[in-house]
Amino acid sequence: MKKYILGIDNGGTVTKAAIYNLEGQVLAIASNTTRMITPKPFFTERDIEELWQSNLLVIKEVLKKSVIDAADIIGISVTGHGNGLYLVDEQGKPTRNGIISTDNRAKKYVEQWYQSPKFESEIPT
Repeated sequence: MKKYILGIDNGGTVTKAAIYNLEGQVLAIASNTTRMITPKPFFTERDIEELWQSNLLVIKEVLKKSVIDAADIIGISVTGHGNGLYLVDEQGKPTRNGIISTDNRAKKYVEQWYQSPKFESEIPT
């Protein structure tokens, strides 16, 4: 019985999934465009539910294209579009849009931290 790896990548505007054999060869790839939300200048957000649905879609599509049994997947690797903030409640439901790494709304706070004499001694890096 062959074994496979599923890779999922949530990029800035596209969600992708790929299935690899253990030799690293790609068996199938699927992708889906997702929208970037920009409510104000320098604000970049994602609809978390849309992102979740996009992941489900590309996983189903890549499994169908690869014609393998999902039970033969022995590992899943997930990567994304950098740092961000995705808040959910106790039930795992989104509380607001996700804030992605290209968002600049907190830039002034980071600049203040770097300028503080306490940055090196009190803020762990």
